[in-house]
Amino acid sequence: MSESDYDSFLPSDWQTEVNDENCVAYRNRKTGIIVNRHPLSNVRRFLSEMPKMWVKTTTPKGESMFVNKETGAKTYTDPRLALPFKRTPNGRPITRPKFDQFSTVTEVLDDCDVSGKHVVLLGGTGGVGWYLAKALTSRGAIVTCLSRNPPTTDWQPFPGPGCVPSSARSPFWASVDLTQLKSVVAFAKTYISSSWPLDSLVLLAATVPESGDAIECAGGFNSTLQVNFMAQVLLARLLHQRLCQAPQSTITFVSCEAYRASSIIEAEDFYEALESNGLASSTTLGRVQLYANTKHLQILFAKALRQYQLCRKRRAPHIYVCSPGNLIWNSRIISRASWTCWWWLKILQFLAYPISKNMECAAATIAYCSVHPGACGHRSVNDSASDNFYFSGCVSLPLAEVIFKPEVVRAVWVRANALLERHFPLPPWE
Repeated sequence: MSESDYDSFLPSDWQTEVNDENCVAYRNRKTGIIVNRHPLSNVRRFLSEMPKMWVKTTTPKGESMFVNKETGAKTYTDPRLALPFKRTPNGRPITRPKFDQFSTVTEVLDDCDVSGKHVVLLGGTGGVGWYLAKALTSRGAIVTCLSRNPPTTDWQPFPGPGCVPSSARSPFWASVDLTQLKSVVAFAKTYISSSWPLDSLVLLAATVPESGDAIECAGGFNSTLQVNFMAQVLLARLLHQRLCQAPQSTITFVSCEAYRASSIIEAEDFYEALESNGLASSTTLGRVQLYANTKHLQILFAKALRQYQLCRKRRAPHIYVCSPGNLIWNSRIISRASWTCWWWLKILQFLAYPISKNMECAAATIAYCSVHPGACGHRSVNDSASDNFYFSGCVSLPLAEVIFKPEVVRAVWVRANALLERHFPLPPWE
């Protein structure tokens, strides 16, 4: 249990009160003993400030009484005991996170208003993306899902006759093939030409490399690199200006814990990984390394984009990276994989079963980063790696500073943009 968990739990024989030093004290009802430290965690806690509407008075008998100036209510219990305590006398109150790894997408969306928000989901017609799209539209959000294959359900086409934002309980769908960068550009032009705003861009498309993925896509990149990274960067850049027009907009890169297996440590490793011939591999280990590298590149580029926006000091979307958790037990990739890839995916599925998440919890993390205002509630001035950048299970987690080497982050930003500008005339980042 954490310290905050101990603070909210007391044995039945103990009660909280205020001592003569105006600090938190703990009294044992049976023995009458008063201690200044929590009986379980053995730490001292201090009171928050008195609420503005309450004042402390003294009765004719010399007892302390607290009076609410607005309602006239009176009590002998110090109202500060109902507020979060502090670790130090001048510190901030200890607040517990509202959501955790067991929170569901229903709980997250019930705590915020998404009605009328425009959301673009890259890869929202299957898996956790489909689950998130249905949850958002059921609460009035206007969701446009992008994928190569059409959804199995009857969704409205985008663009199409009568394609206007409405409260219809069905997402819109547009055909976008991430192996064809021109397809990404075509959709972005169509969206920009419309009058639709954009509040949130969620980049959750991903592919697991197979033995034939050494073949280059039309964009000149390895197919896994293009689907998991380059095409997503391209879409984010094309829609960035539209996102800047909306207040409190977000860009969410959906990554996973596979980034820990990345081979990118120095800038030279990045340049080697970015080349198609360096990414091609016919071994299972090499394909796993390739997937991990693309997830790591997502995090590095997201960090670079956030730093760029901070330097510009203009209104810009909040940038987040999130890991929805292990979903391989529910993944459709296994059923569609080739014979050679199927075996190692099946073994991985079996080993991951005890820690697999359901769709409700996985979608909650993405929804929290994308549409919940709490994700950007506490950001430090220096924007360190732990300042609400990487989320796992609706909880902001710090990332090791070693993966944010300035030269590597700079190399990813410069090289990725340069490669895309070589293929297309792109608008500048706002």
